[in-house]
Amino acid sequence: MPDFSPEALDRDQAICDAATAGPWGWCSEDVMFESESVTVPGEPPFTCDEYAFVEWSPRNTDFIAHARTRLPEYIAEVRRLREQVAKVRDKCSQYVNAHGLTDAEVHAALGMILHFTRDAE
Repeated sequence: MPDFSPEALDRDQAICDAATAGPWGWCSEDVMFESESVTVPGEPPFTCDEYAFVEWSPRNTDFIAHARTRLPEYIAEVRRLREQVAKVRDKCSQYVNAHGLTDAEVHAALGMILHFTRDAE
């Protein structure tokens, strides 16, 4: 099971924050670029049209390598959560229909759930 603990999310965020800002793209087989100018101390930025070269530094290569593993995990987690939300919505709809609740009663119940959820955080 992938690790989505607060510590793991903090590590993932730190790797993202350390990498060169995006969006990134390619202008040839071996040149990656970003839309903002990158200045490497002591060297002029490499440009590909209006784009600047994204340096192959450890902070960027760590991000690329890390993304290969973590991105599919995040996609799977988003899909799993969406499936859970759909199931909860379906159960709620079944409950509302079975008990003949009015919109006002449903909204009041949702308001209480949101209130208690916020208090738990």
